Amino acid sequence: MSSVKPTASTKWLSQSLRLLHHELRRGELTIIFLAIVLAVATVFSLTGFSGQIKHAIVSNSTNTIGADRVLRMSSEVDSAILEKSQSLAIKSARKIETESMAFAGDNMLLSELDAVSDTYPLRGELRVKTSLTQAESTVVNAPSPGSVWVEPSVLSRLNVEIGDIIEIGVAPLTIAGVVTDIPDRSYRAFIAGPTVILNIADMPKTELIQPGSRITYKYLFAGETDAIETFETWIKPQINETQRWYDAKAAQNRLSRILDTAEKFLSLASMLGIVLAAVAVAVASRRYGQRHQSTVSIFKALGASISHVRKLYCLHWTLLSCLSIATGLLLGYGLMLLGVNAIASYLSLADAPVTFKPFVTAIFTGLLCAIAFAIHPIMSLVKSSPLNVIRGFKQVQVARFGWHQLPPILALFLLLFIFSQDLVMSAALLLGGVVVSFILLLFGRGLMSAGRSVGTKAGKSWHLALANLKRRASENSVQLVSFTIAIKLLLLITVMKSSILS
Repeated sequence: MSSVKPTASTKWLSQSLRLLHHELRRGELTIIFLAIVLAVATVFSLTGFSGQIKHAIVSNSTNTIGADRVLRMSSEVDSAILEKSQSLAIKSARKIETESMAFAGDNMLLSELDAVSDTYPLRGELRVKTSLTQAESTVVNAPSPGSVWVEPSVLSRLNVEIGDIIEIGVAPLTIAGVVTDIPDRSYRAFIAGPTVILNIADMPKTELIQPGSRITYKYLFAGETDAIETFETWIKPQINETQRWYDAKAAQNRLSRILDTAEKFLSLASMLGIVLAAVAVAVASRRYGQRHQSTVSIFKALGASISHVRKLYCLHWTLLSCLSIATGLLLGYGLMLLGVNAIASYLSLADAPVTFKPFVTAIFTGLLCAIAFAIHPIMSLVKSSPLNVIRGFKQVQVARFGWHQLPPILALFLLLFIFSQDLVMSAALLLGGVVVSFILLLFGRGLMSAGRSVGTKAGKSWHLALANLKRRASENSVQLVSFTIAIKLLLLITVMKSSILS
């Protein structure tokens, strides 16, 4: 019976797997593992959660304009536009807005007049009570010809009741009910008074449309997404400067700005976790490289080639990164579900899809943290000399400034830009962080040097503690800078939260 002898190409693979299993059991990779998991879970949960909230708000906001798209103009629309919408199976509705006096006996009231077609609204709900004692309002469309629906304040200000007659222009119309909810009322910039809704067929009877009258014509469209986008592409080149074509997001720029600002705030909040994770990976990978110098030197002394060692540790780090990213994705998905359940009573996210953006962003962030912040310690580890077995294992002093600092800085800038989508803000944050880091390094070194002279005059325990701080000055300075930057980000987020809520 023949046995399969392991080849050189499979030795480093099996050794890498054994090394990963051994060090995971010993806990040497725990900090790096948890750091990458933290970065991936933070990015995935916040990106996915904010994306779902934004999608839900924008989707639900179509109800607040009564349609998917609205064409607003000062004259009646060309019939070709309505024919085109019908050919695409898009539903349409008409609306005429103006201001008019409403009369009831000797009382009069300036009101906002809405003349709507029978299909209004296309999105959202127009709700009416036909009696003041009615418990629940009814979902309706346009009122019947010859009747109107009014807001509750009209009854008290004109001293009328449901069933009475009021005059709009020269047309007497019967109050058939009280309006409790108007879908597109919140998107009006200026409202003259309480709203009166009548059927668009009664508009000619009022004789309000005269030369020089302030009339606004709105044409509402709703349908399948593909059909709406096709119609939008067709109609946009025909829109002139006196007309306006908009959707729910464009209708209210303030809502759009709030959504974008909130999304940037959540992104900056995730940066806190990413910076902490990146620092943890950098510090832990450096200590990992120092601890394994003896192992690599022995490998090389026993005949292992530099290619074999490089493959061994690259695969080892790749497996660790994949395991950490997978765990982070699962944890992030669970956190996102918790957030969705927590906000379910305020906003329905049932129809909001989970897109690929959170997955791609989280995986990219995890890989960037695992590679950019650990590439130099791993490369230095692979280059460990076999002569160290004879000379003794001394930690190699790393230059304070050099090319090895470029990948982490570029990676941090790239992460800032990905989450903020703002080149100026990313550059400002990075530059501010570099300046603060430089100042803190000088401060930390000065503090440790001063502490050494003080320690000589103190007791033995203080002397040993301060001497240890001085001996590990580089590591302690890095930790000082890291935690200070994290606290700075935390304070920045706290200040921004108050501004956003305001």
